[in-house]
Amino acid sequence: MTNRWWHLALGAMLAALATAAVTAHASAPPEVEQAVRNDLPQWIGPLSTDPHFGIGELQDPSRLTVGEGLLVHHVARTAWERGTATALDDFAEPAGAYVFPIRLDRKPVAVARVEQHGGRWTIVGIGASRDFEANLDQARATLARAGMTADIRYVSDEALGVRGLAGSDGRRAVFVPTGELVHHELPPGQMIDVAELSARIHAFVAAAQAQAGQTGAMVVRRAPLSGAGEGNSGLTAGVGPALALLIAGCIAAAAVVLVARRRSRV
Repeated sequence: MTNRWWHLALGAMLAALATAAVTAHASAPPEVEQAVRNDLPQWIGPLSTDPHFGIGELQDPSRLTVGEGLLVHHVARTAWERGTATALDDFAEPAGAYVFPIRLDRKPVAVARVEQHGGRWTIVGIGASRDFEANLDQARATLARAGMTADIRYVSDEALGVRGLAGSDGRRAVFVPTGELVHHELPPGQMIDVAELSARIHAFVAAAQAQAGQTGAMVVRRAPLSGAGEGNSGLTAGVGPALALLIAGCIAAAAVVLVARRRSRV
């Protein structure tokens, strides 16, 4: 019995350390969180009428609350262009956006994506998702059990079909997907070395380039947000035109990918 309680206590401690690591690295600044709270009332109408959210008519806006925001990271150029990323800095780079869980009566219903436009932070899309926070918690626990909590980053790159938590112990870097990574043959929750995932992403981009009939250096250009991105389906604020999708059938995602001859640095 003593050993059992010791293991339970150790598991709880590791989970707490994982949560603390994510918070320390990626929490949204107060001004970004305040922007979400200011913008959220403008989304109540669409949230109430869109059946994907399952909210129905919402008379009391105070029933909607905002969870902790996370800094979004994209897959870095080193990873998708050369497939040689081994360290966290080589794999995940800040995307200039944050995501916030949205709760109804303290139960998760959606995820808001926040970006800076015209000098101010604003909600640009909200996706329906009831399992976003639960999936993150599971990924954190996996990283904690492996001791990969020195640095944890939330990676969401729809253009490359990657979403989950990347973690490191200061020497080794790993990734835990929060959903199935179809294009990279990785089921949800299965931890993988960043080096291996980087190689798979590189191979995927190269194959997409070949399918599009392109030659030359690989380029991935990400469009302005054309979908909520973090949820199963969602609403957008229409912040800009999307790039043309040249790789038909390769990626079913909110962002778009252009793989072509290099014309400019990304």
